Amino acid sequence: MARAVVIVDNEGRICLPQPLREALHWKEGTSLSAEVLDSGQLLLHPLEGEPILVEKDGVLVVRSAGEIDAGAVLEILRAERLTDLTGMPK
Repeated sequence: MARAVVIVDNEGRICLPQPLREALHWKEGTSLSAEVLDSGQLLLHPLEGEPILVEKDGVLVVRSAGEIDAGAVLEILRAERLTDLTGMPK
C-alpha cells in the first residue's frame, strides 16, 4: 500500500506525490470524482471515459479523460433538447 502526507495549499489544492499517482496509474489530466463520506473521509476515483458536461463562460464544454466522439455527443444533446422542446422522441 502506498501512503503519503499531503498538504492543502492556500488555494485549496492538494498535490498527490508521484508514488501515489504511479500506484493508481493516474497521469496528468486524469479527471477525478471527489466525495466526502459520512465518516469525514475524502474519496477520489477516476472518471474513466465518462465525459463531463460543464458550463464555461456560458458555453457547454465536454471534458473527458479519454477520447470522445464530439459529433456523437452533440447528436445526443440535440436529440434530448428536441425531445424536451417538442415532447416527442426522436
